[in-house]
Amino acid sequence: MNRYKLENTDLSKFPVLLWIPEASDIFGGHIVQFERTAEYLRNLGWDVTTDFTPNADLSKYKVVHGLGLSPAQIVKCKQLGAVVVLSTLFCTEYVYPTWRTKDWLKQKLIRTKVAAECFMHIMNSTSSAVGLKLAQYSLAQKSRYEVADILLPNSKMEGDCVVNDLAVTTPQVVVPNSADRNIFHITQPWEKRKDVVAYCGRIEPHKNQLNLIRAAKIAKVSLLIIGPAHPDHAEYYDACIKEAQGHDVKFLGMQQQQDLVALYNSAKVHACPSWFETTGLVSLEAALCGCSIVSTNKGYASEYFGTDAEFCDPGNVSDIARAIKAAIQKPASPAFIERVKDEFCWERTAEKTSEAYLTVLSDAPKVQVS
Repeated sequence: MNRYKLENTDLSKFPVLLWIPEASDIFGGHIVQFERTAEYLRNLGWDVTTDFTPNADLSKYKVVHGLGLSPAQIVKCKQLGAVVVLSTLFCTEYVYPTWRTKDWLKQKLIRTKVAAECFMHIMNSTSSAVGLKLAQYSLAQKSRYEVADILLPNSKMEGDCVVNDLAVTTPQVVVPNSADRNIFHITQPWEKRKDVVAYCGRIEPHKNQLNLIRAAKIAKVSLLIIGPAHPDHAEYYDACIKEAQGHDVKFLGMQQQQDLVALYNSAKVHACPSWFETTGLVSLEAALCGCSIVSTNKGYASEYFGTDAEFCDPGNVSDIARAIKAAIQKPASPAFIERVKDEFCWERTAEKTSEAYLTVLSDAPKVQVS
């Protein structure tokens, strides 16, 4: 395998595409992650373009950094001479009881070292429709991860799950998700805030706002729900509106990042009781604004927050309420806020991403370095 010394090379000679083909209609943390990563990579000298449509001109780039790319799209990038970097955002042990369909009351990827055994176990232990869908999902994930040149999980826990659940052998560099410490900051002391809980994100079943509203009623706190209704889940949004009637719940819709600062600073707690989170980017933003954090216990957020957050079972309304009550009595520590600033900033994300690009370019035998 050829090794090139790229550290002293003009990085702009390796144009980079950050590409999410199916993201143009649905804003979320994945868009923020790629836009901010691009911004800070440019500060390091990379020539970076973002594209959130399926029709990117792939012929222009030496590095394609994607999310959700199909194996066919990855192969096409390689045929055009690019190396392919994938952010994984991998969900495992995925329990997603929707409010509509009993068939999907429990979806779960069976954890195993051998992917083939995983797929057979799923097919044999669940109803055929659910088993087939989960097996197809697992095979699609494994296929895209194996054909990529390098993977960028947001945590070691996530990277380990990619290996353990799917038997993927592709090299990895852990790249933390982050919040902008130049935007998010404390403007109002925590003790002067009212007993308000904020939530920021798309309104959809996965994000679990329905149970959060029910928990806020039990905890007897006001609730700010910040974010748009997911275009594919209008009925869920209507169910949330109905559940909130008679309680102090405000739906504030989509907000610009600069406007989020005041909203986070009006709340003592930010709660993110999703059915699964690889990070919970909004939790990092809220932490920088001094909020105490409530996070789901499904996923990898514990690697970010450790003992500095209250964790809850998203399927247990009483447990979400318990976590809210505990968090509203415990201000975020200055040490925790400083740790978020230092460890989960876009500067560090860009540095680790750059490290991954240099690694994969160095290993690519077709790369010509001037």
